[in-house]
Amino acid sequence: MQPLFDNLKIIRNQFKSSDKRVIIVNKMLEKEKLLMTLLAYIEGRGIQKSYLIFDEEQNLKPCEVKTVITRAGNRTKVIFTGDIHQIDHPYLDKKSNRIAYLINRMKGPKKFGHIILRKGRKKDSS
Repeated sequence: MQPLFDNLKIIRNQFKSSDKRVIIVNKMLEKEKLLMTLLAYIEGRGIQKSYLIFDEEQNLKPCEVKTVITRAGNRTKVIFTGDIHQIDHPYLDKKSNRIAYLINRMKGPKKFGHIILRKGRKKDSS
């Protein structure tokens, strides 16, 4: 969780503490409109009218997809992020990780989409 808190701090530190954007983020945190929590803490919950963003999902097993998706209630959007080229799990690979599993299982429904971001590379001048 700490990298998420660190990144939020970096974003907030780009502005003065009196900046409207910083005040809004602070209020959202205070009122729990912006929450960062571990996956284990959402089990058994039904989350309504929210955005659920799950980061670094490439390291989790496909069987955990159901746990996440079934938490999404009415008017909730679910976003998974990850890089299948950065898998650290010894039993997962590009084809057996959660993101690949999700993409293959969800193809077809109009309410599903995925984006693959690629880094730009400098062409070798030689």
